[in-house]
Order: sequence, then structure tokens, then C-alpha cells
Amino acid sequence: MKKNILFFSGKRGGINHFIPLIKKIQKNKNFKCSILFTDMHLSKIFGQTYDEFVNLTKEVHFVKSISKKIDGSKSNRANQIPKAMNGITKKLIKIKPYAVIILGDRSELFSVAIPCMILNIPIIHFYGGDVSEGSTDNTTRFSLSMISNIHLVSNKYSFEKLLSLGIERKKIFNVGLLSLHQIPLIRPSKQNFFKKMKLDPKKKTIISIIHPETHFLDKLKNQMKNVLISLKKIDANKVFIYPCSDPGYDIIIKSIRDYCNKDKFSHLFKNLNNKFFYNLYSNSNLIIGNSSSGILESGYLKIPALNIGNRQKGRYQTQNIINCEFNSKKLTKKINYCLNNKKFIFKVKRAKSFYYDKYSLKKSYEVLTKIDMKNKDIIINRF
Repeated sequence: MKKNILFFSGKRGGINHFIPLIKKIQKNKNFKCSILFTDMHLSKIFGQTYDEFVNLTKEVHFVKSISKKIDGSKSNRANQIPKAMNGITKKLIKIKPYAVIILGDRSELFSVAIPCMILNIPIIHFYGGDVSEGSTDNTTRFSLSMISNIHLVSNKYSFEKLLSLGIERKKIFNVGLLSLHQIPLIRPSKQNFFKKMKLDPKKKTIISIIHPETHFLDKLKNQMKNVLISLKKIDANKVFIYPCSDPGYDIIIKSIRDYCNKDKFSHLFKNLNNKFFYNLYSNSNLIIGNSSSGILESGYLKIPALNIGNRQKGRYQTQNIINCEFNSKKLTKKINYCLNNKKFIFKVKRAKSFYYDKYSLKKSYEVLTKIDMKNKDIIINRF
């Protein structure tokens, strides 16, 4: 019987990392892959993104947790976790996975990690050890690390961080960032792409992805006001992408919708599929906001990134990133710098991604297929 590796995902950015890995594992005659979708994947509010990934495997499962009503309160988010946990526990008992794969720091991961811990189902956690001090993600990520059995990290500092938490060295593997293997090698021409996106090819393009700073929700309205005031002063295409489902998402969505209704060169997307997302990225001049994508992937694509506020504070940054607080005057100045300073743009083009490892896929595959998850003493050579 084939060993069933279950990939758990609550958002597009999560499962996106695993696409090449899932495809590679399924070529191994001893393994099969299944996917369990929940949270943002199944919500119309966030674009119902599971459709993009259901054909990756023959076996897919769904557990809904987000209601149809837009509600960005903390109490609503807290109630979603046990709601999902009940359904996920039933799925785990039925599926009996060989191991469960989780990624990152999203709170919905507790809804699968806790049942797995109780049911003695091994958990393989990608990208523990990272630091992002401006949200509850930080606490979530470290909590998940303590629950998980095997750890695949994105860089040497995260490796060292997990060691400092008391996790055994033989259970931690530095594999780099898998998502970078998903960036398309062939891209359409800028002209055709901009036409599809309804953007002006003569203008520079700014991507904005902003998530709530969950420790400072009382400041969120004012933070959004400062960002949008600064962008209003910039003559460029502006592409906004929906925030994650953290408390406060409704405030961000409303602020951006109101702004886009008054600016014909601004566009708001609930979700962009992989091809469009990375084509947008590669044809853009700047990404601003506080998304981890601005830290992790922009360096590989050699695009300037303006990281705002504290949500990503603590993550290791490459040379293409500039930091700024939520202050409209300072933001306007730094946006113009990122778009127009030739020395900085040249520096960005020469920057090397701290998270890229050309053997990332091979390393991840070997960890997942060579470790005996039924053996308490994990025996595998370090890379």
C-alpha cells in the first residue's frame, strides 16, 4: 500500500510552495499525495482559490471554516479554529495519513496540528524558525514548531533559531524556499500581459499587499490612510491584492475598494493564479506592503520592495528591501526613491536572494521520502 502524504493548506500562497514537490512525490511508486483545503481556499470573500489546485492530486478533501459574512473581528477568527478542527479530525481518522505537511504560521494550522499530535500522526513543518514580530503569526509559528516532528527551514538563521528552542539537530533541514521553483521561466510580453490586466504599459507598476498588524488593530485605519495618501501622489499603475483572513482584513478591503473606485489606474484583486501573480511580479517596478512575499520572493525576482511597519520585523532581508513606518510623507519619499533612484535600482538588479537554493526541491523530496515516520529515532544523513 502506498504511503499517503497529506498536504494541508488554508490559502493559495501555502499550497503554491508545494506544487513541484507534490508532482515529484507522485512519481514515486511508494507514495501518493492528498490535499486538505480549508479556510481562505473555500471562501468566496477571498476568491475561493481551491479550484486552481484540485487537479494536483487524485485525492482532495475540504473542511469549511469561514462564514459567508465579512467579519474581521478577533472573536470570529478564534471561533473558526475549533469549527474547522472538528471536521479535520474526522478527515484525519478516515484518511489515516502517513504524515501531514504544513507550512508557515497561519492560525488555521492549529486546526490540523493539534489533532495530529493527539492521534500520533507525524507533522512535517516547513519554514519554522522564521521571525515576524508584528503579528500573532510569530507565536503561531513557534508553537507549531514545538508540535511538529520534522522541520524544513528556509535559511541558516531559522535553522539556528530552532536549535535554540531545543529541537534536535537531526530533525531540522535547511532546504531553502520551494516557491522559487514555481516562478515561470517563460513569461508573456509586457504589452500582452498589461493588456490582460487592464494596465497602462507606459506607466510604472506598483503591487501592494497589506495584511493587518494583529498586535496593533486599533491603528489599522490610520495605517491604511497613510499608505493610500502616499500612493495617490504617485503616477503609476497600482495593483492591490486582498489581505489574508487575519482579524482586521475587512478594514483593509474597504479602504482599498474606496480608493480604487476613485482611481482608474488602480485595481483590486481577490486572488491571482500562479501564472498571473508571478508575471505581474516580474513586470512590476515595486512591491509595497507587509507581506512575506515582499521579503522572500522579491529578491529572487530582483524587484525593489518597500516593507511597511512591523509585521515582518525580524525576517532576514536582502539588498532589494527598504523599510518604512506608516507615515504618508516618508512613504511617498521612499516610493519615489525605489522607483527612480538609478543607483538603488542597479543595486537591486545585482542582489542575490538569501532564500534561494537550487537544490531545494531535491532536498525536500529526500526528507519526505527517506525518513521512516514510524521510527521514533529518525535516521537520515544531513545534506
